Amino acid sequence: MREQQRTASDSSVSPSTDTKSSTDDSTTEGFVPADGAQARPIELEAPGARVLVTPLPSGRNRVRVQRLDETIVIKFSACETAYDLDLIRLILEKKGPGHLCDEIARDESPQYTGAALKWALLAYLDDEAFAHTRILDFGCGS
Repeated sequence: MREQQRTASDSSVSPSTDTKSSTDDSTTEGFVPADGAQARPIELEAPGARVLVTPLPSGRNRVRVQRLDETIVIKFSACETAYDLDLIRLILEKKGPGHLCDEIARDESPQYTGAALKWALLAYLDDEAFAHTRILDFGCGS
């Protein structure tokens, strides 16, 4: 996959980015400047979309997916993750840009799957039916 460094002044970066970019041209992939400034976004090539991964001072990464092809459906266009660039790239290759942040949220966000399970189960039983119980979920196997 092709990767490019982008600066905040680059017109391809969304104007909704609310953090400043490092002005040091020596910024390398995954490097967070010592002054706490945000590193430059790394662009991952994806069919029909632009994926920007920005290393954060906390050690996490901000992922933004911008649709270029109007036929692509993107469930979540942004997320923050503890995943490193290699894992983000692998998920992008396997799931595509439309499901990148959705796939990350399924694993990292307890609210994402927890809320879905809660409402699915409570559609059939009251809260009290689950008091002092444990649920074994076999999953779908995929």
